[in-house]
Amino acid sequence: MSNTADPRFVRFYLEMPQTRAFIDLHTIGQAVKGINLRDVRRIPIALPPREEQEQLAETLNAAETALRNQAKELSKLQKLKTGLAQHLLTGRVSVAPLLAAEAKGAEVP
Repeated sequence: MSNTADPRFVRFYLEMPQTRAFIDLHTIGQAVKGINLRDVRRIPIALPPREEQEQLAETLNAAETALRNQAKELSKLQKLKTGLAQHLLTGRVSVAPLLAAEAKGAEVP
């Protein structure tokens, strides 16, 4: 296998805290930030065999997708919770039946 870089692997590598620290250290400018090409070429990068890069990229991509999906689900649940709380607090939905059922020892749905 060739020892060339998988672009997905390089992207994940460049997002690592150690690599970000190197880039931040060499970033110049205040209003418009940039980094010199000379400094980009000096970014230390570990380059495992291409097959390993591809495996790592696939694993990281799957984890990133799972996190994104979980964040979407969390957002939906938070919106649902907010909506339900508003309905309960404004009295649009009565909690009296739930309280009565709980007082009788019945299971509350």
